[in-house]
Amino acid sequence: MRPLRAVVDLARPSFTQPPLTHFQLAALGGIAAHLTTQPILALALVIAGSLVWSGWIAAHLERRRDRRHGTAASTRGQKADQQQPPWREVCRRLRARFPDAVLHTVETCSPGEHDDHCRGSAQVGFLNGHTIIVSRCRHDVPDPDAAYILAHEVAHLTGARWTGLNAAVLAAPVAGPVIGFLAGLAVAGPARPFTAAGAAGLVFVALHWATELSCDVQAQQDVGRRAAVQCWRRTLARDRALPWGERIMYVVNLAYVGTHPPTWLRLIVAHLAGDRTPAAIA
Repeated sequence: MRPLRAVVDLARPSFTQPPLTHFQLAALGGIAAHLTTQPILALALVIAGSLVWSGWIAAHLERRRDRRHGTAASTRGQKADQQQPPWREVCRRLRARFPDAVLHTVETCSPGEHDDHCRGSAQVGFLNGHTIIVSRCRHDVPDPDAAYILAHEVAHLTGARWTGLNAAVLAAPVAGPVIGFLAGLAVAGPARPFTAAGAAGLVFVALHWATELSCDVQAQQDVGRRAAVQCWRRTLARDRALPWGERIMYVVNLAYVGTHPPTWLRLIVAHLAGDRTPAAIA
């Protein structure tokens, strides 16, 4: 059973949006639909199955994440002072966008090591309809980078102009089978699955990377180019200092999930993008 479980875990999304592998599997399902005697009906069934699969996983993980965040907000970590930087600006922006929300700001870990309460580098998200959790790991996000990283996370929650991109990303369970079906119409022979998986991968990565980079740019406009450039320089230096085994696993995970651009690309964008604070430009 362990090999089967490993395959299931590889295909299962690690968060509420399907990862790249799910998108590509859905595209292969679209090809299979094209090869049936009732292709349109089969495509509809593949899309329905993809939606049900994604919906069940999203709901399951959301409930589990809500319970974890609820516990963390009330009993774990160290509550951050919302009147001190970098929390002051984060809270100001969130209150401006969600005036009725209750904000929980939490710091975990120490600069030297992780603790048992760590829930990732930085997170900003709704616990329920009126409570927002903002958390930061002091080990992964050092003090000099905290303002920029938190501004990036806030941009995910408050950025209105990228709603269309996020909607497109959430449509992945539908777009995947359709891309595969179209590949089946356009390409013949054994190249079909590779074409479908490749096209699905390109669309998925383009949408997700555009969303992440747009949040980088928004955060840079808020805190300045210098903060962005220095953050990604430090991150790149840490990545290069990892042992080879960890570096390989990092690249594999980056390719499997497919949602975040590599650090070197984010550094290039930081150099090219402007900000609203001329004094902060390096």
